[in-house]
Amino acid sequence: MKRIIILSVFLSILPYFVNAQGEANNWYFGGYAGFCFNSGHEVYESGGQTNCGNETCCISDYQGNLLFYSDGKTVWNRYHQVMPHGTGLYGCNGQTGVIVPLPNSTHIYFLFTISVYYVPTGEDHGFNYTVIDMNLDNGKGDVVDSTKNTNLLPKVAKNITAVVHGNKVDTWVMVHNWNSDQFYAYLITPVGLSSPVITSIGTTYSGINNYGGGDMKFSNKGSKLALAIEYYVNPGFNPYVELYDFNNTTGIVQNYLLINNTNFFAVQGVEFSPDESKMYVSDGIHIYQYNLNAGSPSDIINSVNMWYADGNGAIQLAPDGKIYISGGQTSSMMCIINQPNLEGNNCNMIIDTLLVVPPLSQSMKSIPNFITSYFSNLLDFSYQDVCAGGTVSFNILSNTALDTIHWNFGDTLSADSISVLHNPHHIFNQAGTYSVILTTHNGNLTHISQHEVVVFPVPIVNLGNDTIILPGASLTLDAGNPGCTYLWSTGDTTQVITVSQSNVYSVTVTNTSGCIATDEIELTILGINGIVNRSPVIDFDPFTGYLVINSVKPLFIEVYSASGKLIRSSGIPGTGKTIINLTDIPAGVYFIRVLEGENIIVKKIIRL
Repeated sequence: MKRIIILSVFLSILPYFVNAQGEANNWYFGGYAGFCFNSGHEVYESGGQTNCGNETCCISDYQGNLLFYSDGKTVWNRYHQVMPHGTGLYGCNGQTGVIVPLPNSTHIYFLFTISVYYVPTGEDHGFNYTVIDMNLDNGKGDVVDSTKNTNLLPKVAKNITAVVHGNKVDTWVMVHNWNSDQFYAYLITPVGLSSPVITSIGTTYSGINNYGGGDMKFSNKGSKLALAIEYYVNPGFNPYVELYDFNNTTGIVQNYLLINNTNFFAVQGVEFSPDESKMYVSDGIHIYQYNLNAGSPSDIINSVNMWYADGNGAIQLAPDGKIYISGGQTSSMMCIINQPNLEGNNCNMIIDTLLVVPPLSQSMKSIPNFITSYFSNLLDFSYQDVCAGGTVSFNILSNTALDTIHWNFGDTLSADSISVLHNPHHIFNQAGTYSVILTTHNGNLTHISQHEVVVFPVPIVNLGNDTIILPGASLTLDAGNPGCTYLWSTGDTTQVITVSQSNVYSVTVTNTSGCIATDEIELTILGINGIVNRSPVIDFDPFTGYLVINSVKPLFIEVYSASGKLIRSSGIPGTGKTIINLTDIPAGVYFIRVLEGENIIVKKIIRL
């Protein structure tokens, strides 16, 4: 792969992203709005210098200490001062940029910016990058002036997003070319910026005015890519959303799905839930949720849930696992999705609930843009859906040391629905959907993660009691549970079979959820003089020492010690129940040897 820029930096041997945890903890956006998430939830931060309706970009170190931020045109350091050479960058009104650390470097950062045609100014500078060196200006950082506004593409759509490569070291930065259907995926490696991986797929973005467009986002693990298309100049206004799969090893975009909801007004924001199962869309009037696990493309499109939230803007997943949605151009209120992994109203969306800033500040449809992988290490847990009576293993997906752990399995029928173990197990005996909540504390940080665990019903199979019938008669066996699959001990695969021979018959029933149940029945044919034709039944009571033999045929019984010594033998006429007194044998292990003609049956017994 051709390299188009090489930087000389000190290289570490460890992947830089392994320790990522606080890089997205400081937000500065809109009209002087600011948040800090170092306490585990959003706390208002003063001093921010942004005053714009476009989306900003911010970066902190892994401990959550602010480094710098930008509105795409100006760069401010951690003291909210303009960096030397930090003005005149080519940003725009929209998803203006994203900040990417040079892998394995502690001080070099790329600030990628998007500049598209803007009617009031006429500027259109395309896709550019600027390098920032945090070792300069006494550790406060400085723009490397020789790199300012280095152009990569002359004309692009106003969408940009970034995600860490599958190797956990490099980072992909994605833009969309203009007058084209091409995605450009640029890879930032420890030695610099590589030439792009180009994928032609989906819609052609064209026209004179490339100002119109919403946001582009990777899911946090890089498996999905979504774009909100606010304006489409050729043939005109037509808002829609594009959803793709992304290979974050090769950089290839694939599997295009167009979502053209007739309710869409002017789609701007897109975001994915932490578990990548849901996609959220904002259009200025409504907020939409799509279930990406619904099934086929049409199932995904039809899975939509919609909430009215007039004036909403950009959407961003936060370090606390919630999704924040900015307000309108003059709004100080934001919407919050508290449990974005859950479907429908279970996601607990609160409309216009958060006063983000003092009265003189507004969110202005703005929110910061980050490398989406910064949110892939949000504390979460894994589990698996099971059948009723099955055991679910829960595992916390983090190596972070935790002060306290509290699980609530939501199983009100169980006396064991609470656990404080790190990776507990729980048996769900009843079918249903259970809301499992994990609450953890680490210092001042409290995190709540919730998932819906589905416990599927098990088929109920009852073949009836063991049965005796007359010679020539038959018995019909019905496994019930229409619509399931069946496997009988006879090899039959139907729900109902008819049998007429002495035997033990069993059936295994599997329902559409993969849950299995079995049952068996013994059928015996009545013989001459009413005597039942069946093998002997041997039963021993280890406490009383009585051996009970049920047989319709003459037998010979031998009792051996564990060392093989014959200690008792007796013949049985085969007329029904025979009781043999073994009360005098001492406690220990013995073997009963039953001779029935040429058949030999051996049974182990224990005398207590």
